[in-house]
Formats: sequence, structure tokens, C-alpha cells
Amino acid sequence: MVQREAAERFAGVPHSRETLSSLLLKPWWQIEIARRFRRTDFDPPPGVDAVALWLARRTRPLVDRFQAVDNRRFIQSCFGRDGRSIRRCLRPEFTRTQVYRLSRDLRFDPSGPPRGLTFDQWLALFRFWRLTRS
Repeated sequence: MVQREAAERFAGVPHSRETLSSLLLKPWWQIEIARRFRRTDFDPPPGVDAVALWLARRTRPLVDRFQAVDNRRFIQSCFGRDGRSIRRCLRPEFTRTQVYRLSRDLRFDPSGPPRGLTFDQWLALFRFWRLTRS
């Protein structure tokens, strides 16, 4: 059991927006908010909302363990930079044409903020980035 706001930061979509924490955990863990509690379920009632957070290690990680450091660096290099568009964040890694095609294929607005992308979009961007480095 954890505070609802903390659980949402770890779980990301569909419970809230993706966060740096959720993006870095999801390749190796399935994360769900399993149950929401009412404050009156406790005695004395807590000052915050509580939920049951469920985590299960993926049997097959979505990112190879040898790519874990690269995945972390790739996401951290872009995610959470206020005022920067995803296009601007990806500029050092991809050409303008690549960003345009990726945004079309993955269905995101390149002028939008990096925090607006889903985990699946980040994973696809990382996989494409790895391919361009091979």
C-alpha cells in the first residue's frame, strides 16, 4: 500500500501521465494500481489517499539488460526538460526527416512536450535509436 500520488508516478499511463520513474521501470516491471482505498477504510483515517500498487517482474524484459544504461540515458536526455519540444529534444539524435517520420508513424506531435509521449512511443524511439547506432 502506498500513497495514491506516488503510485500514479510509478504506474504512469493509464493512471496518470508517464513520469521518468514509470518510463525507467516499465521495461522490466508490469505496474498496476490494483485497488483504491477510501480513507475511512483505515482507523485512524490517513491524511492522503491510499492504493494497492501491484508490481510484477516481466518474464521477458522489453529492453535487454545490456541496453539498460543506454535506455536510461536516452530517456533522461530528453524527458522532463521544461519548455522543450520532443522535436528539439530528439534533434541531437535524429535528423529532421527521421523525427517527422517517427512522429507520423508513432502518432505524436513533434512540437509537443516529451512528457506527452506514452511508454510505447518512448520504447519505439529508443529501439529506433539503437538501430541507428548499430
